[in-house]
Parts: sequence; C-alpha cells; structure tokens
Amino acid sequence: MFQPTIERFRLSAALLALLLCGAPAAAQKDQEQPGPQVHVNAGNEAFRVQRYAEAERLYLMALAQTEPSALPPDQAETVYFNLGHARSGQEKWEAAIEAYRKSRVEDELHWIANCLLQLGRLDEATLALQNFLVRFPDRDDVREQVAQLLVTTGRNKEALDAYQHLLTVRPGDERLHRAVANQLLALGRDIEALDRLEIAWRLGTRKPEVARLIADLYLQEGMHVEAATYYAKHLVLSDDVGADDLFRVGYTYFSGGEYTSAAKYFRKAIELDKRYANGFLYLGNIARIEGDTPRAVEAFRAALGADADLGEAHEALGTIELERGDLDAALHEFAEALRCGQSSVALHYNHVVTLIRADRRDEAVDALKQGLRAHPTDSRLSGLLAMLRR
Repeated sequence: MFQPTIERFRLSAALLALLLCGAPAAAQKDQEQPGPQVHVNAGNEAFRVQRYAEAERLYLMALAQTEPSALPPDQAETVYFNLGHARSGQEKWEAAIEAYRKSRVEDELHWIANCLLQLGRLDEATLALQNFLVRFPDRDDVREQVAQLLVTTGRNKEALDAYQHLLTVRPGDERLHRAVANQLLALGRDIEALDRLEIAWRLGTRKPEVARLIADLYLQEGMHVEAATYYAKHLVLSDDVGADDLFRVGYTYFSGGEYTSAAKYFRKAIELDKRYANGFLYLGNIARIEGDTPRAVEAFRAALGADADLGEAHEALGTIELERGDLDAALHEFAEALRCGQSSVALHYNHVVTLIRADRRDEAVDALKQGLRAHPTDSRLSGLLAMLRR
C-alpha cells in the first residue's frame, strides 16, 4: 500500500483554544465556515489512517477557499504535494502527477517519476529522474534507478555511463562492477566485461552464475586453464549441479587438449544423466583422437541412442564408415546428419566424395550445389566442382 511520509500542518495554539474552549460570536461564525487550515489538518489525519479519498476531498476544500481565507502560496504548494500523495494512495496516477506539478516542492520530480513508472511510461519516468539529478547530483540511489531504467529500455550505452559514474563514488562495490560488465557484454565489449567480472570476483562476488560467466568468456577467448578454474568454482558454489555444468568443464579440458581430464567430466555428466547425448558424443571424439575406432563407434551409437537427431554423431559415424569403405552405410549417416541440420564443410565434402566413389555422379552434383549454397567461398568444395565439370 502506498504510504509516503507527509508533512503535516499543526494547529496553532489559538485555533486549538477556539476549538476546545469555545469562542466569542465572531469566532463561532468562523467555526461554522472552517478556514483552510482546519481542512488541511483534517486531511492529514485522514491520510494518516489511510482514508485517501477523504484526505483528497479535504485538501481540495482547503485549496478551493479564496481570499481572505485562502492558503498562503507556500502552504498551498505543500497541500498540493500532500494531495498528490492522497491520489497516489488511490492509484490515481495521472491526477497525482497534476497535483505534484503544482506543488513545486524540491523533490516533486521523484514523485512524478514514480507515477509515470506505475503508468508504464518508462522513458518519461527516466527523463524526470534525470532532471531530478540535475538538481541533486549527489543522489546516487536515484542515479542507480536511472541506470536500471536505461537497461530496461535497451539504452545500454547510457546505462554504462551511469554505472561508471556510480563507480567513481563507490569503487569497491562489486555489484556495480557486475552491472558495468553486463552493459559491456550487451555492447559486445567482452574483454572489458571479463576484466570487470574479475574485479568483482576479487571484491567478494561469490555467485555461481558469475563464475560460470567468467569461465564462458575465458573459454571464448581460448584461455582453457582459466576457464576450467572458474568452471570448477561454479561447481563448488552451485547448489544444483547439472549434467550441462559437468559437460562444460569437460569441454574446456577437451578444447585445451587435456583428454583424460575431459573424459572424466564427460563420464560424470553421463552418471548424472544416463541419456546425456553430448557426453557420449565427446567420449567418441576422444576415442577417435586416440585411434580407438571400435570404442568411438560404440560411443557415437550410444549418443544416438540418447538423441536420434544428434547430427554430429551421424556425421562422425559416416566419416568412420567412409574410411572403412562401406559407402552405403556412410551415405546413410551423411544423409541423416544433413537431415538433422548439420552443415559443416567437412560433411558436405565427404558426402560428395562418397557419392562420386559410389558412381552416383548426378547425385554428387546436386549434393555439391547444396554444399556450395551453404559455403559459397570454400576452396575444397570449389575444387570438387571443377573436377566434376571435367
């Protein structure tokens, strides 16, 4: 429930005497037609007990009175401010904005922005808060609110500037370093983002999702040792380690050529999820690298048992069958790989070569056209085209 703090007008000693102890005839006439201050105080009391509609009515009565009993301008501005609160309490946001604009109190822009946010007018709310900051540049809480709004509305460069300004005031705030990193990532500045995340980590960030993000960025940059280190930290910090998490560690070791460590994590992923196809796939890849074809075939078939549409496994089996000279089996696996969406240069090249070796020239031409549509500048495919034209 909306319950802002409100400046309340206090009854003067004279007015209290009039109300509590009686008054001469002239004062009694005033009691029959109360002055605006009485309405204001009654409105404040109604607001205090959350009777917002009654408070609104009383404030409007006070503001409606004209000379000689009208409120002085400075008091009227404060009553308009209180009227804005009473209307906000009723979720009458447009009417509240109108009242706040008339209040001219020093922070009315902050309250106007709140109403605009309730109305979903984010750009206007952001502008109101930015104008507020022109008056009060030291309000870091409002500057952070502006930064969050800029993120929400996709204005990442402005959000980055806002968060970087906040960092000049709070350089040790790890949360702000993460916010800066997020905006740098949104702007495609991954290396700078990684530096910021490392600073956040040194300052005390211990969130598993941050460890994984740092690891992902290191892996993207080909820094496998650093990536493996942070993936391991993610495993320690996470309360819910899944097969994907274990696979990431294994893939990092695989990418760095540490196949024994990689295989260990692929097996752990499979232990956690018996149908984890990518774990079997990469165990097959390791077996291929180590020259153990039977073990590779077994792993690739296990991968397809877990996911029949895993195109990489079909492609790998097709390549093995081509090496063995079983052209029909190879063509079957290559066709399955293409059906599953695989489209590597190697797949298209091996598919065409297999068709040529099977003396299926017309099909080879059609397959080569398909490959060139996917990879129009590849020299190996272009070389096959020149050979078929001879």
